[in-house]
Amino acid sequence: MNDDLALAPVLTRYPDARRGAAPLFEPVLLPYLALMFGSLAASLFGVYNAVVLKRFGLALRTLLVGALGWISFQFVFALVLHASGNASVGVIAGRVVHFALGGLLYAMHRPYFRGHEFLRGRAVPLFASYALAILISMKMPWKVTARLLGAWLVR
Repeated sequence: MNDDLALAPVLTRYPDARRGAAPLFEPVLLPYLALMFGSLAASLFGVYNAVVLKRFGLALRTLLVGALGWISFQFVFALVLHASGNASVGVIAGRVVHFALGGLLYAMHRPYFRGHEFLRGRAVPLFASYALAILISMKMPWKVTARLLGAWLVR
C-alpha cells in the first residue's frame, strides 16, 4: 500500500495540467533567449507556450515581464554608463537584467510545461532550438539585436 503512494505522481506540481495541441518550447530555453535577444523576444516564445496551453493569464504575465525587461534595459544601460563611462559594461549589465528576467520566465512556465510533459505532450527538440538561436545570433546585425535588447537610440 505504501509503495503505491510513493510511486503516485504529486499532482500539486502540475497546476491543472493540460496537454497542448502543438509542440511547446522547453522553458529552459527562455533564459538563454533572454540573454541573447532580450526578455521581450524570450517572452514571445513563452506567450506561444501559454496560448497553446490556453493559459491566457500566463500569456499576459509573460508579455508584461518581457516588456519590463525591454524598458528596463535602457535605464540600466544609462545608469551603468553614467557610473562607469563604458558602454560595453552597460550592455553587459543590461543583459544580466534580461537573463534574470528570463529566469523568472522559466520559473513561471516550468510547472505548466511539466504538466504538458506529464500528459505526454510534445516538445520542440531542445538541442535544435539552441543551435538555431546561436545561428540566428551570429547572422543578425548588431542594430537589430540592440533594438531587441531595448537600446532605442542605436546608430
